[in-house]
Amino acid sequence: MNRITEVARPKLPLILRLTLAILLAGDFAFRISFAPSITASAAVTALLTAIWLLLWPVFSAARRTPVPGDARIPAAVWLFLCWALLDSVLNGITAQGMQNLCCYFLFFGSMGLVASGAVSQGVASRFAAFVAVIGWLRALTYATDLARFGFGANGMYGARAFAVQALIIMAVLIPLGKEQRCARLLPGVLFLEIAFSGSRTAMAVAGLLLAFVPLRSRRRYRLLKGVVVMGVTAAVGYVCLTHFSALHDRFFTGDVMDVHGAFINTSGRDLLWAVVTEHAETRSWTGFGAGSAAILVRSVVVTAGEPHNDYLRIWHDFGYIGLGLWLAGYLSLMRGCWLRARRLDSGHEASRHYAAFLGLGCVGLLAITDNLLIYFFSMIPLGALVGLSLAAPCAAEGVLGVTRRVRTAIEAVGGQGRPVTPVDALSA
Repeated sequence: MNRITEVARPKLPLILRLTLAILLAGDFAFRISFAPSITASAAVTALLTAIWLLLWPVFSAARRTPVPGDARIPAAVWLFLCWALLDSVLNGITAQGMQNLCCYFLFFGSMGLVASGAVSQGVASRFAAFVAVIGWLRALTYATDLARFGFGANGMYGARAFAVQALIIMAVLIPLGKEQRCARLLPGVLFLEIAFSGSRTAMAVAGLLLAFVPLRSRRRYRLLKGVVVMGVTAAVGYVCLTHFSALHDRFFTGDVMDVHGAFINTSGRDLLWAVVTEHAETRSWTGFGAGSAAILVRSVVVTAGEPHNDYLRIWHDFGYIGLGLWLAGYLSLMRGCWLRARRLDSGHEASRHYAAFLGLGCVGLLAITDNLLIYFFSMIPLGALVGLSLAAPCAAEGVLGVTRRVRTAIEAVGGQGRPVTPVDALSA
């Protein structure tokens, strides 16, 4: 009976519990500095990498079900990690480069650990329920920060970090159906808070995410609801941009760049991108090793810190070879999540695949103007979502195994004139 209770309410694997803690903590580690160039984030990144390496053989050995073809991490992912490490060794690994490599590993390692440890039925839905609770706690906390500090508040959570993790939380909650009623309003609340955090790209991506709200509905109503949701989102965005001067100025005044006749505030990113691009062209195929883009940017603009475009970063660090492998692996993951979701189309099990697809999509778009691929607080939760999607075929295989054991038990005791009990099924 204990095994039956465990199936009904499965225990979250350690990796998912750590992911929830990271979502709750946000960018807290980035606020603590031991020295001008050393933050607690570097120490936490190194510690998490060590934990992930220790957990890997344990979880891999514990996985009892065979791995179906569509539940395997694409080969391009492992090739990217190998190339990134080799390229960095040949160019000389720096402290900045090591931290970047650790974040790439944490992203892909989280997929493998979750896929290996979250094969029990019900893990994904329980994880989503905890994410909803954490999402409401974060929303209430940031609402308090906005009331205290105003537009672009940096309180308990930094504005940019709040927006990044809010997008991942939205990706988890939007595909959920009626089983998580308390989460149905939260994506809209988070969209408004992202807008008032001053994160421009995140606001646009959040608006696109809301277009997937109709995934909760039956197929024949999805198109109509999608049009309505996009119309409402566009109207709310327009009102915010035209009636709130702080938000308007954040988008359209300051260091602007002409984009097809529209002057958009880039906050100096166009200068950084030009510097990184010009230098990357001198070694376009192999790059300069992990962390080199950030070092270059800091040598030109001391206060810049990072290139604010993760695709330029990967190209500069690992060349066209590394960028090609990254895109191949990333797009393969998105394609796999989408295909698994479409096979189920709707319902409880489809939501985990849609969540992974939306998470990959929003992070991929946000990486155009941000540095989130080297932040553990964004890449570990994203890796966990993809891992839950990869674990689903194995979980389904586990259910089929139980079904086969029940059938065997029926055949074994069917002629004895008594009903089949759970003990019969589990011992068959």
